Amino acid sequence: MDLLDEIDAIDISSPDAKKLLLKTVKSEDPEARLRSIEKISLLLSDVEILSTLQEHLRDTDELVRLACIEAIEDHLDTSSISKIKICLDDRDWMVRGQAAIALSKLGATDAYEIAEIRFK
Repeated sequence: MDLLDEIDAIDISSPDAKKLLLKTVKSEDPEARLRSIEKISLLLSDVEILSTLQEHLRDTDELVRLACIEAIEDHLDTSSISKIKICLDDRDWMVRGQAAIALSKLGATDAYEIAEIRFK
């Protein structure tokens, strides 16, 4: 069984799911990181999970960065607002756009002004 199949087989209700996913998210394979992030986003939020999501906002793969923003948004993690603001300068337009949406959903007080300036 290859790594992608292993990730797909992880049952998020399993007590070992978090430990396994926090390990697989460190893979060099961007698809493995993406699938791990997508599953991590389904787990209950805690400091370790939110820290991992924040760390991968700087991932080399734009789809991983995008998935992290979406997961942070789903977890309603307002402590990540400052890190998501940095994503407004991302080289990928999808990441920039999702960052603006996330800031609005997370209730950033300056979300409207930021979007107006950045996306005129």
